[in-house]
Amino acid sequence: MTLTEIVDQWALRSSAIRSTKATWLRMRTDGRIDALIRAADPVAQAIGRALRRTRDRDLGDSRPWVERIEAERARLAADTSLVKPPGSAESGPYDDGVTIQQACGVSKTKRDALALHFLVRELAPNLGLELGTNVGISSSYIASAMRLNGRGRLVTMEGSPLRARIADGVHQNLDLRVEKVLGLFTQTLAPYVERCEPLDFVFIDGHHQYQPTLDYFAAVERKLVDGALVLFDDIRWSEGMLRAWTELARDPRFRVVVDLDRYGVCVFTRAPSRDRVHVRLKI
Repeated sequence: MTLTEIVDQWALRSSAIRSTKATWLRMRTDGRIDALIRAADPVAQAIGRALRRTRDRDLGDSRPWVERIEAERARLAADTSLVKPPGSAESGPYDDGVTIQQACGVSKTKRDALALHFLVRELAPNLGLELGTNVGISSSYIASAMRLNGRGRLVTMEGSPLRARIADGVHQNLDLRVEKVLGLFTQTLAPYVERCEPLDFVFIDGHHQYQPTLDYFAAVERKLVDGALVLFDDIRWSEGMLRAWTELARDPRFRVVVDLDRYGVCVFTRAPSRDRVHVRLKI
């Protein structure tokens, strides 16, 4: 057997192994999504349906919105100008020397943003709160889902007035109404929660460390309705963030916990019980 033949056989074997592994992972994901859909908890069922649509890229009437949002993402991804223009007196904690292209690069991927969109489509929240606007991609996916639902209002918080201004442009181009609260979460979150209506959707996407994550959840917890969806982004961003997520995933106040590897989806309850749903999967 020639060296070329040996290399070809090795490549074929490797390809077969990768294909088998991909098939097995797909089957495992399918099984866990199906388990959510079959769960007794109606919110778990809705989460399962949303994740199935995400996995299958079943866009339906969301397609025009997704295409428009992704066009905005492409526009920002091509913009090499600085978030903080030279001589600007305004600034956020992480703006110095960062281009709009780089800021856009840390937005939720299309796949993860689709999951946000379909979760909102399925659960139709009345009031959503996002901690961490950045340049407005994830909030556009959430707000467009609310528009399609014909109900819901989104408030997003951002520490950088410059990034909030970029997000304003995105939202205006898409004709989406998104209310913004400017300032550090440590200064703005508690006062906002004090005056806001009950929350049924919260996306915590900022300051991915142990204590801040627990503090942000503690701040919003008293305004959460029973069955509220709480999402924690970048749950494996740092050792502290993973430790916070590990504790939160075991918290009896969450009756459903879905670990999507990149972020966690939790269903809040005012009546903890032992009958909990806890699933880990990748889509």
